[in-house]
Amino acid sequence: MTNTKRVRAKFSFYDRAGIAAFLEEQAKLGWMLEKIGRGIWKFKSIEPSSLHFAVTYFPKATEYDPEPSEEQALFYEMCEHTGWKLVTTSAQMQIFCNEDKKPVPIETDPCVDVENIQKSINKVYKPLNILLAILCVIQLKSSITRIVSNPMTALSNNAELFLVFCYVLLILLSLYEVIRYGVWYKKAKMAAEQEGVFLNPGTKKTFERIIFVLFILALLYLLISSGRKTTLINVISALGFFAIRILGRLLSKWMKHKKAAAAENVILTFVITFALLLAFDYLLITDRINLLPEEVEDKLSVYSGNTFAIENGELPLTMEDFIEGDFSNYTTTLSVNETVFSAQLYAVHHSEEPDPDIPAISYTVTKIKMPQLHDWYLEKTLDQTFKVRHRITFTFHLEYIPIYSEPWGAEHVYRRYSDGHPLDTYLIDMGDRIITISPDWELTTEQKQTIVSVLGSI
Repeated sequence: MTNTKRVRAKFSFYDRAGIAAFLEEQAKLGWMLEKIGRGIWKFKSIEPSSLHFAVTYFPKATEYDPEPSEEQALFYEMCEHTGWKLVTTSAQMQIFCNEDKKPVPIETDPCVDVENIQKSINKVYKPLNILLAILCVIQLKSSITRIVSNPMTALSNNAELFLVFCYVLLILLSLYEVIRYGVWYKKAKMAAEQEGVFLNPGTKKTFERIIFVLFILALLYLLISSGRKTTLINVISALGFFAIRILGRLLSKWMKHKKAAAAENVILTFVITFALLLAFDYLLITDRINLLPEEVEDKLSVYSGNTFAIENGELPLTMEDFIEGDFSNYTTTLSVNETVFSAQLYAVHHSEEPDPDIPAISYTVTKIKMPQLHDWYLEKTLDQTFKVRHRITFTFHLEYIPIYSEPWGAEHVYRRYSDGHPLDTYLIDMGDRIITISPDWELTTEQKQTIVSVLGSI
């Protein structure tokens, strides 16, 4: 039988009565609280005992304090004289136990209790929840902007939709916590002043459980709907960020052990953790680190999804379909993103040599699952404006202009223009799918019909 166990925390920070009742129940079962972590409480085995527990709050304390202040130490000493022994602390929260059958209460003034909780909440808990909500709103706005500006690609990507869903969940959870506490504080303050009692906030965590279940379901759907390579990379990336977070916690504990001042601990931990996160994110975005060994990557298909009829994950259209020659030094890229809204195939066939004179081809095929989205997809794709910042900010306008479609064998075909200059990029609207293709040469009539025939039938 193990001598320790870990329990997921199910109490709000200010649920003093609920925490005390839970610890008393655990003591009767032979478990004593040893340490409070972030979301996890650690217990050690003891002889089953009938103990009383009390939870107090010291607003001036932080989790980075190397040791109790003189004021705290004096408070602990006074508590011990009345039989209350310190069990553990967690930032502003302190937990005591007492073996007496009818111990003298530590706190006797409910008004003081409520105000101590209010000061403690305002120091960390409330600001962190508000900050989290603000950051999520900023990120959500950025994601919505991407969806609105390029819905055909964004709404075909489950990862993009997963992020939007997570931002919404975090905003709801943060605001719920702040509002729930605000409602309790108003009632608790009134009860303390008018009735002289401390109002228990209760331990209901139904809303948090719903949020957690929704997140897990969304995460599972993301992993299941992604290709094996994408799933593995996402998992490894998540583990990398988690490892950096753990390193930050270990650094904070080490500085606390070395008796570093709380301010120094906070600043150094934040700076180093933030720098590591930025560095790791930069390496991932710029593909400067290989998350998968080559032998593993070769075995994993870059293709995911079953919407498109492709054999063995091969490109449906390559340079061999247009030009005769040796393409042994060419490389291919093929990926498919798929959601309930649409599925998008992206393919590139180009030379491994970085020479602009060597022809290449790239294309996307978007299958629209909801016909109602067709006009919106097409409208946003046909007319796009981009801003570029390089010393001075300038804007260039990209648009698709209708061209003679009969040589293509399609009903609607558009050619892309940049500020009035034609580009070698075409858009073919086939109703249930939209094709964009960028060859590096002027297409013949036969090649145009090959594009429509092949990409229109996969």
